Amino acid sequence: DRVGGGVVECLSASGLWLPYVKVGDVAETTDEARDLGGRVLLEPREGPEGWRSVVAAPDGTEVAFWQQKNGR
Repeated sequence: DRVGGGVVECLSASGLWLPYVKVGDVAETTDEARDLGGRVLLEPREGPEGWRSVVAAPDGTEVAFWQQKNGR
């Protein structure tokens, strides 16, 4: 229903753009991506605002999955 964005500091040799996709269940979506041939780069983990994971497609394209905590 809207587009958002943010900037975080990470230990990368160069700049990195990583699209996030809002999902209903990060763990389930991450498992589905793995079953479809994706490589999980970051297992689901909780942060202050929600849960996220990062998956790479077989061609190396990366995407992050995001599940916002309830009430936010």
